[in-house]
Amino acid sequence: MKRLCLLGMAMAGLLSAGITTAATAKTSTGGKKPAKLSPKPVTTKVSCKLTLVTQPPANDISIVPGTTGSQFGTARCAGPVGPGVENDTYSTADSGNVTAPYTLWVKGGTLTGTYKLIPTGGGQPSAGNNTFGAQSYAGTLAVTGGSGAWKGATGKAKLICATADGVHLKCTESLTVTTPPNI
Repeated sequence: MKRLCLLGMAMAGLLSAGITTAATAKTSTGGKKPAKLSPKPVTTKVSCKLTLVTQPPANDISIVPGTTGSQFGTARCAGPVGPGVENDTYSTADSGNVTAPYTLWVKGGTLTGTYKLIPTGGGQPSAGNNTFGAQSYAGTLAVTGGSGAWKGATGKAKLICATADGVHLKCTESLTVTTPPNI
């Protein structure tokens, strides 16, 4: 019986010491709640190569450069953007400047925005010049939105483009795009 009492007293002593130690222990954050880490936007820099072709209007069997039109083509982008397909609806001002809203379908969703190209060499295109000819352009692109993995994306790019015939346009794009954090 004595042994049981001694064992009981030893157990009670250990338990009370453990309770005291746990009650006085400090957390690793100095007794404060740990700060919540908020997700940060993700910025991606990539290079893309675009190959666009002017599309004839419905029921038209010829392609003639004009003041307005649409283009479709492929995009080969590095990194998380990946390969895709682009569509735009352009208009050409009397100065030869080309502007267009575009949609780029890529890995995980779409990127949308506008671009502006300014002629830098070759035959001077204009709204009234409906001839095929070589032309080079420099310009800018703005990303104003997206869908899927690119929802809420913003960004910008520099464009260098050229066409040998006014129908087939090849561009190199240096793109910086930022997506909001996934919450």
